[in-house]
Amino acid sequence: MAQSASAATLITRTLLSLADLQVPWFVIGNYSLGWKLCERDPEATQRLVHDPVIMMPDPPDSVDWVSLLAEYQVVLAEVLDFELLTYQVELWNLSAGLKRELVSLLVISYRISRHGGDSQISWSHVRLAFASASFSVARADINALISHAGQGGKLKKGLRCPFNGPEIQAAICTYSEKLREARAEKVAIATVKASMNRQEREAIENIEKAAEPSRASPAQIIKMPKRRKPRTLEGMQEAAQDFLASLAKDPSAKT
Repeated sequence: MAQSASAATLITRTLLSLADLQVPWFVIGNYSLGWKLCERDPEATQRLVHDPVIMMPDPPDSVDWVSLLAEYQVVLAEVLDFELLTYQVELWNLSAGLKRELVSLLVISYRISRHGGDSQISWSHVRLAFASASFSVARADINALISHAGQGGKLKKGLRCPFNGPEIQAAICTYSEKLREARAEKVAIATVKASMNRQEREAIENIEKAAEPSRASPAQIIKMPKRRKPRTLEGMQEAAQDFLASLAKDPSAKT
């Protein structure tokens, strides 16, 4: 319904029809839907968006975010070679705390790992997924949110809350503070890398690779040590003769 030219009118009619049922009801929508409804005539707006509840992403250090990653770890245990909670802040920064983007990021990471011949996701796969073409639209929105929190500027409607109020502003300020922390981390990393020479960058890359858990190859050939032959009298005599012969060749050797 939201894709048609008369989307706002169609959605308004549908929601008003639900209101006519005279039973408690609510609709879950994104910011874009909120803007469409707020731009309708006052009669419809007052009936449809008179009591909005705004849900903001959970902070990276919140109990809810930690619990979410713990549950994802259970689901993805067989295809992860690292603990999600080890990267709880980094994953928040790469998804801006948006759960649907986090799911998309992990799915793309798994796809990249399988295409590369691996059966598990490493952290390097997650970084590749964030930079991939498949994640480009989401990446643009995430970077826009982080950039806007850090330096202001224009932000498209789909990323801006259409409602206002002290409680909403408090939630937005908390979210923006975490986005600014994410931006500060990105700026710091970029500044450090920009000041490095080639050898230093290579050293950092080697350290990051070494820090990742090592993965066993799918098929390993285990070489068993050769079993020593049992000692015999003849063999011991031959060894003694060889030892004496080596001493005779070395004039400095003492007997």
